[in-house]
Amino acid sequence: ILEEVDALVKQYPRIIKKILVGQTSQEKRNIYALKISSDVREEQDKPAILFNGCHHADEVMGAEICMVIIHELVEKYNKDPHVTDWIDRYEIFVVPVVNVDGHTVVTHNIDPRWRKNTRDTNSNGILHEYGEGVDINRNYDFNWAHGGSDDPMSERYRGSFPFSESENRAMRTLAEAEKFLLSITYHSAGEVIYYSWDWRGHKAPDDKLLTEIANGLAASIKTMKGDTCYKAEYGAGTVGQTYPWLYGTYGTFDFVVETGKGTHIFPDSEVAGIVRSNLEGARYLLNRGKGAGLTGHITDAKTGKPLEAIVWFPSIETEDVNRRTSEPRFGRYWRLLSPGKCTLIVIKDGYQTKVLKDVDVKDGEWTRVDVALEPAKQ
Repeated sequence: ILEEVDALVKQYPRIIKKILVGQTSQEKRNIYALKISSDVREEQDKPAILFNGCHHADEVMGAEICMVIIHELVEKYNKDPHVTDWIDRYEIFVVPVVNVDGHTVVTHNIDPRWRKNTRDTNSNGILHEYGEGVDINRNYDFNWAHGGSDDPMSERYRGSFPFSESENRAMRTLAEAEKFLLSITYHSAGEVIYYSWDWRGHKAPDDKLLTEIANGLAASIKTMKGDTCYKAEYGAGTVGQTYPWLYGTYGTFDFVVETGKGTHIFPDSEVAGIVRSNLEGARYLLNRGKGAGLTGHITDAKTGKPLEAIVWFPSIETEDVNRRTSEPRFGRYWRLLSPGKCTLIVIKDGYQTKVLKDVDVKDGEWTRVDVALEPAKQ
């Protein structure tokens, strides 16, 4: 993977960049993200989209799909009009392998059953004893205590506390910096897409739009048999996984795509077909990022300085989720919405709160609403 990535970075240095986002908890291997955009040398005022794989070590199809996405994007830029539009429109981030230690256990044939990272949970100094490790897709800090298991030998051991694992902290650092608009987290298997959420009988604040996108994503990916498509299903909100954490914390619409069916590791003869089908899902998501929704800059009315401010849609966002914010570099916010009227409230300490009513979100495009906040009266 790293050899392929380094070759692409050398060949296409303007549009792809390798970024070190962290190291693994146990064996201190590097975790990399690949940034793909029209000029990766500059921070650009564009929405960010994430693809990532291999939270679970034995679910290697995620890495396969992520690598093909990378190749498709960088090799077809300025050749395929759709690819060119996506790279010009977004900052795209790909993390092919989140769980690098566990992935190494599987791909070096130490143990193809390995799921978790390689945390030495019994502290005996012996690595790769089956059953050890932390399930890093149960270690995110959103309803962490309600998900996974507190048994260190469980396949779904959630760790001793939220973000105990540096793999998760690496993803948190990336998510906090980029505030991703959309994300696909690849797993295996089941040919199903999980999304936020059925949380003890009630749905996510953005349920209508999340369901629409999840169904569109599922319909774009054919099953291995080829006679039908993936299914979209609600996931739980109490699991410490990526999709409730990314959505509940940052507002990212994250979809867990369970690739393939019947096993976690597929024979070579089936890999290409699974990848090809899932590429259609990636294309669907990249097209869906074009809107509808609201975007704009939040600035200081006196200085024009960009502000990181709360951007709140009170008719949608309940107390189940964190308040979303604009990003600090440009003061930009991006919010996928259904077309129609909405109310927008912008809040920043030291500034007068601004309420915008009856904002008209246009169909099929981004509607721009910039907000200049006046300093609070002394």
